[in-house]
Amino acid sequence: LQALKTQQQENQIKKQWLLIIAIVFILGLAFSLMYVVYSQFKFKKMANQELELKNRAMRNINKELDKKNKSVSDSINYAQRIQETIMPTQIQLQKLFPKSFIFYKAKDVVSGDFPWIWSSNGSSDMICVSAVDCTWHGVPGAMMSMIGYFLLNEIVNDRNIHTPSEILNHLHEGIKQTLRQEENLESKDGMDIAFCSIHKELMEVQFAGAHRPILWLHKGEITEIKGNRFPIGGVQYSNKGREIKFTNHTLKLAKGDSIYFYSDGLIDQLGGEHGKRFKNDKVKKIIVENQDKSMQELHNIFKEEFIRWMGSTKQLDDVLMLGIKV
Repeated sequence: LQALKTQQQENQIKKQWLLIIAIVFILGLAFSLMYVVYSQFKFKKMANQELELKNRAMRNINKELDKKNKSVSDSINYAQRIQETIMPTQIQLQKLFPKSFIFYKAKDVVSGDFPWIWSSNGSSDMICVSAVDCTWHGVPGAMMSMIGYFLLNEIVNDRNIHTPSEILNHLHEGIKQTLRQEENLESKDGMDIAFCSIHKELMEVQFAGAHRPILWLHKGEITEIKGNRFPIGGVQYSNKGREIKFTNHTLKLAKGDSIYFYSDGLIDQLGGEHGKRFKNDKVKKIIVENQDKSMQELHNIFKEEFIRWMGSTKQLDDVLMLGIKV
């Protein structure tokens, strides 16, 4: 009995120790879990604080970017207003040629394409009209357009030069001098242009072009008169020994004839079902198929056809087209 009692006491003590060990283990596990949870909470709190600091910094950066973007946007929009104020409009062209249009679609807010119109002493006897396509578009193109616009004013107004080929020769030299291209041989900035001097009384058009043609609709048939295959500005051709002298073309118009000239932004636009270029042939086809329509209707047709052709494709360049019927 004494041995049994001793055995029972030992078993009781063993159970108590096991219970104590279990309790200590559970308490240790609980404390470990609490430590892990606390560490995670502390880490998450620190991470949230860092994230909040980063978010605050990003909000400040975004505010600064928004301010700068607004400043840039306001500047470009103001530049657009200046450009639109200076450049001729369709209303001005229609005062000289009631049957005419200007189709214009800038790639960005401001444009490197612009029309240029001049008439002798406010008279309609001698009228100069051109479509100018400067290198680049957007802000750089707009800056080039200002240079080209005022150089043309000086050549035609101040120097009293009215022959298209001579005007382009002087414009070429003016661009080279203005941009100091003889010193900076890497500079190839300049412009393509289709330039016409129109004598309404004589029913005659003189034309010269730099990389740009003129289309002449005469008695139902269309003829393309191509310009020279070199641009206005740059020394890349003269460095190869080629003389930059533009060719003058003379067209004798009949009543009802029309002429068209445009920048390459129109014909180079990708689109349609197969992502191809708009091309010259499509322009000619539209003109011939709609020759009985008014010039305003033709303007709308070109605008709608260009937008339809472009579809969801990004506009690649500025677009400018002028049409005049005599």
